Amino acid sequence: MESTFANANATVTGNQVSGSGYEGISVHCSNNNITNNTVTGNKETGIFLDNVALISDTTSNNTLDGNTVTNNANDGIRITCPHNIIKNNTATGNNAAKEFYSDGTARWFDIYIEYSQYNTLEGNTYGTISTIAYQK
Repeated sequence: MESTFANANATVTGNQVSGSGYEGISVHCSNNNITNNTVTGNKETGIFLDNVALISDTTSNNTLDGNTVTNNANDGIRITCPHNIIKNNTATGNNAAKEFYSDGTARWFDIYIEYSQYNTLEGNTYGTISTIAYQK
């Protein structure tokens, strides 16, 4: 999902997304509800929220609620932008590509969140998580 004006106001709900050559669901705009989807077995990240280029807060005020995200090659849920709500999701068994850095730490996680202090995480079930608190 992408919008020229950064506000899509879309609802993506009840979908089964699997086997994509890229991300399962990719969002580059604001004010969307991504709920109750099953996202599994994609070649990259399951659900990805990312700002457009380096423009601040072009992807914000999104809600991810009640999604099941499993067995994706990279991160299950990847958020690289502030001001989103990530709640009641299940993200397990991601990093299916089994990629690790030379020191043995995982390259991909079930949930990966940048600007963690500006995003709300509540009630999620996950195996691995990485949070980074960048300053805006």
